[in-house]
Amino acid sequence: MWSDNETELDLLGVSHLAAAVNQIIQTPYLLPTTIGLFGDWGSGKTSLSCQLQQQLGKDNRILCVTFNGWQQEDFEDAKLALMGTLLDALVEHRNAWEKGKELVGRLAGRINRLKLGELLLKVGTPVAAAIATAHGANLSLMMHAASQGVAGVKPEDLKEVIKSEAEKEEPLRKSARDFRRDFEELLDKTGVETLVVFIDDLDRCLPDTVVDTLEALRLFLYTPRTAFVICADPRIVRAAVRHRYPQSDDSPDLPNEYLEKLVQFPIPIPPLAPPEVSRYMTLLFAQLHLGKDFPNAMKQLPIAREELEGLAPRQLAEKLQSPLTSELSEAVAIVEQVGDALTSHLNGNPRQVKRFLNLLMLRMGMAADRGAKLNRRILAKLMLLEYIRPDQFRQLAGWQAVQNGQPVEVKQLEQGQGAGAKPSAAAARKPRGSVTETDESTTEPFDEALIASWRADSWLKLWAGSEPMLSNSDLRPYFYVARETLGTIIVPGLRLSELAERTLTELLSTSKALRTKALGSVKALAAHDSRSVFLAVTDRCRKTEKLDVAGSPLEVLIDLAKSRPELATDLLQVIGSLPHSSLGPGVPPQVMALRTTFADRVPEIDKIIAGWSESTNSTLAGAAKKMSGR
Repeated sequence: MWSDNETELDLLGVSHLAAAVNQIIQTPYLLPTTIGLFGDWGSGKTSLSCQLQQQLGKDNRILCVTFNGWQQEDFEDAKLALMGTLLDALVEHRNAWEKGKELVGRLAGRINRLKLGELLLKVGTPVAAAIATAHGANLSLMMHAASQGVAGVKPEDLKEVIKSEAEKEEPLRKSARDFRRDFEELLDKTGVETLVVFIDDLDRCLPDTVVDTLEALRLFLYTPRTAFVICADPRIVRAAVRHRYPQSDDSPDLPNEYLEKLVQFPIPIPPLAPPEVSRYMTLLFAQLHLGKDFPNAMKQLPIAREELEGLAPRQLAEKLQSPLTSELSEAVAIVEQVGDALTSHLNGNPRQVKRFLNLLMLRMGMAADRGAKLNRRILAKLMLLEYIRPDQFRQLAGWQAVQNGQPVEVKQLEQGQGAGAKPSAAAARKPRGSVTETDESTTEPFDEALIASWRADSWLKLWAGSEPMLSNSDLRPYFYVARETLGTIIVPGLRLSELAERTLTELLSTSKALRTKALGSVKALAAHDSRSVFLAVTDRCRKTEKLDVAGSPLEVLIDLAKSRPELATDLLQVIGSLPHSSLGPGVPPQVMALRTTFADRVPEIDKIIAGWSESTNSTLAGAAKKMSGR
């Protein structure tokens, strides 16, 4: 399997982005500057920053410092932690302590005073008074006591205690200006020509931590010969700014304006395109199979990067290992099998791609530990269904569970419209597994309406007909290793695009006008976003006790599928699985109306209505019988 940690190897093909950042940093007249490496969670921001630090570290005139606000979040104020981290780095740099001893002490004192202020605010006036009584105005002792928390002294005692320290306090504007002056002078004395600060994992922090870190850059550290590289999801930063500074009618675009003023060079890390996902997966498998020889194999690729981008997965693998071992050849076949489909569903996200492959390898290991031998390509095919069509994966799990792992439905799907596509009336009446002496071709009945729904869905039809075929395999061990997800099928935790997030919020609004507006936006969504929005509404639908009301999640689901017809299969699957107790007499007319919208799915719709007509929910049953004319 593969580690989720950052790497200095460029497996994502982002060396051109690293070169662009490097050029900015090494152009003196562009400094000071702030560079934003912007991308989704898992897009490769940290790996790109590692590659940059590796390149910049070769120049002894440049000092690179990494600050991880998320790791510091629970220990101290974000801006003070950042300032302290930089001061520590400068002290450790060459002979910085001897050359800038006085400046270091002065800067440390300023940071300590700021820390004291933060601590006194946290522990409250009575505690501060007790600290003062016990320790007078000694700064370090006061800070220590404040961190411990002392109580039991009257508030008025505080005045005399902090008087000497208060007299030293300066307005924030002057304090920030003097800190920048001393900080710049310290850079001179330590011989650092360029200080590059990498701020990572900012999008994992709480909103206040995000803004405090950015404020520290703006107020205290923005000095000549410095470059700050912020690795973050810009949507999280905007949300943090919106949290700190709630928008008004006078500043509707404040988060964007804040980010634009702070970051001079925004560099987006785009999602991987289909060929790039396949190339990334190929390199991951090559890394796994070549082991310690992989870095050298990467360096020895006998072609230019531009030519590398044009290679098919097998051609690339052969450049790294020739001849291919059977293990790597099989791995490349998996890349060819699932690469394109994963791209659209995972939005080209490297971390999600790696997680898919890690789960694939983990399940292979689980099966081997139990003495079961799985075909890795069959497992990959089933996992593709699990990731992209979770409801149909559950359906297939149910089919195979009652048919000893070899469901007749799979045979029918793989045979297409060939012989045996429709069971005889006698077969339809027989329980599963029964056999007659006169008609062996119909030993297993199946639901023609469900098979038709799979065939009518272009993606499912393509999936069912893709290699390897499943009809001659016992699927039980494959679903056994997936049993931990059958209760809650894997839905990758990708963040939606801004448009999709806004659309989802409006779809679930109590305002009919907003819901109508959102349905217009649905048509503009990318395929993966529309499906993710559908899954989110489905989740809300399953958690709602009463779906027979205007604007219910079920009504939203129906309207959503009308706007995106490719979701029809998913919609009917969800409707058919809803508990009857949550449905009322208004639902059957809504579903019956779908016969016009989805004329090719009439048998499935009629089957749902027929099932409701036999429900123990009498109001639902009565409405369903009325719809079906019974």
